[in-house]
Amino acid sequence: MRLMILDDDAESRDRLAMLIQYWMTKENEEDLFRVREYGDVDEFLDAFREHPADIVFLDILLERERSGIDVAKLVRLMSETCVIFFTTGSAEYAVDGFAVNALHYCVKPIRPEDIDECMRRARDVLHWKERSVELRIAAQTIPVPLRDITYIESELHAILVHRSKGRAPLRTRMTMTEAAELFSDPRFLRVSRSHLVNMDAIADTRGEAFILTDGTSIPVRRQGRAELRAAVEAYRLRNVRK
Repeated sequence: MRLMILDDDAESRDRLAMLIQYWMTKENEEDLFRVREYGDVDEFLDAFREHPADIVFLDILLERERSGIDVAKLVRLMSETCVIFFTTGSAEYAVDGFAVNALHYCVKPIRPEDIDECMRRARDVLHWKERSVELRIAAQTIPVPLRDITYIESELHAILVHRSKGRAPLRTRMTMTEAAELFSDPRFLRVSRSHLVNMDAIADTRGEAFILTDGTSIPVRRQGRAELRAAVEAYRLRNVRK
């Protein structure tokens, strides 16, 4: 999943990123988000336009001509589902944020408990374990729950999205680099140049290939194979703790 921070004050921006990283470590969710920081509005909007985020933290009082509210309105035009949090030096500005369906706001200096509250609210809204992605198939866009996907493989200039329960794979035009961004979720592990695997679907990692619960054999790159096995075991351990 993607989380983006926009704040033109570098110190505030870095502190927020640090607190989010601390939260992920504390909650055993080290791989949950790809966190990106931005100090420039145009750079932020360009990045969001290319790969919309699941969560954004926006500073309300940006120093230039556009406020965080202005940016949030543009974000909302590009994504109806993105969770928006505002950061502000004074609570008096926060009420303006609810016109763009902001979920919450944090008053600076932001504390660890503020991030706890934000992420709790985000979890309730996004239902992380029930997350879906939208794929363009033929002339229509369809939502596909991540839990239904076993693995993704590249095929020429497209990807094949393989699903559980014997359902036919879905083919869509996309590079594996784009797929890695779209499926940026703790469940998915890139095991080769051409394969992303849902770790919930892995039954055996002991050989040269990973074997899925349906018997499918997924080739695993030779270099770094031990690290990939360790990543699967760490993922399983985190889920056991939960």
